[in-house]
Amino acid sequence: MRLSFEEKLKHFEGSVQHDVLDATANALAHDQPFFLGAVRLLAVYFEMIGKYIHGVDHAGQSEHFFKQGCREVIKTSRGGRTDVPDRDLEHFYELARCGVYHGAVPSFDVRFDPNYSGVALLVAQPPNKGLILYPHGLLHVIRRHFDDYMSRLRDPANKDLRANFEKRIDFEMA
Repeated sequence: MRLSFEEKLKHFEGSVQHDVLDATANALAHDQPFFLGAVRLLAVYFEMIGKYIHGVDHAGQSEHFFKQGCREVIKTSRGGRTDVPDRDLEHFYELARCGVYHGAVPSFDVRFDPNYSGVALLVAQPPNKGLILYPHGLLHVIRRHFDDYMSRLRDPANKDLRANFEKRIDFEMA
């Protein structure tokens, strides 16, 4: 059965909303929040959105598309600016995506800050000396990006974005 663009969009939106964003909000709503679980859920967003925006119809290149997704999220949260050094994105990828996602516990280089100050993460200086993750801030910027992305996908004038989305979702659903 072939799904229409609108059906694919509804499926995608429901899945990301429920399985990533709402699940993260739920993990953070506890009296003793599940910071590691929340960050694990959120870490998948960057690579996923990078692949959807660029219409990738194959597996692999995790680091490349993780960074592309980060740049997209940063662009939305900073009003179009993407001036993040590549070394900071590599550090975020290694510690947050690989280290937190694959490990049972975060490395000593990763700290979680329970406060919500509008910040999503800080790379400690000098580079490669640690990472401070603000799970509430990460959720906020990712939710904002996702809402913006869905709005742009609903606009028929965004032909390339829509074609890339459909190319990726067809690959995922095959």
